[in-house]
Amino acid sequence: MTVRLVALSLAAVAIAGCDASAPTAPAVAAPQLASSKPLASATGSGQFYDVRPTGEGWRNFEFTARTGADGTTGEWQLVSRATDTKYHGTVTCLSVVGNQAWFTGMVTDATDPAFVGKPAFWRVVDNGEGANAPADQITYTFIVPVGSPPELDCTTHPILQPPAPGLFDIQAGNVQVH
Repeated sequence: MTVRLVALSLAAVAIAGCDASAPTAPAVAAPQLASSKPLASATGSGQFYDVRPTGEGWRNFEFTARTGADGTTGEWQLVSRATDTKYHGTVTCLSVVGNQAWFTGMVTDATDPAFVGKPAFWRVVDNGEGANAPADQITYTFIVPVGSPPELDCTTHPILQPPAPGLFDIQAGNVQVH
């Protein structure tokens, strides 16, 4: 009871000390935030089989990217299961046309440190959802020397257009392009 009495007494003193005639601060409107709805987005994860004669077998991939009024953000990762090689990076450009997305990025971590800081690019195709939809597709993730030509900008698409590198069916996983 004593604790309750002390708490009530302190509250009464605090209220009595307030001057009702004192000016109050003007109301400030909450800041208006830019729309968080992305202008374009693409996400995906899964695996595909590297069928080239010099291929590395199964590759796992994962990416998420969005382009909004504030720019492009995202991350990506590629793992070659045969060689236990891993690349991780940021997405620096995303371009979406219909059900296809083009990406460029930068390697930020790799099993071989010589790849860190190098640009990467790839393309995906979202062929729909459900058991009756064709498989989604992906190109290889290409990691290129620093100082590569400007056509690697994902918004111009020439480096990933036919007869550029082919698309491979994703055997397990999903890609979504919006």
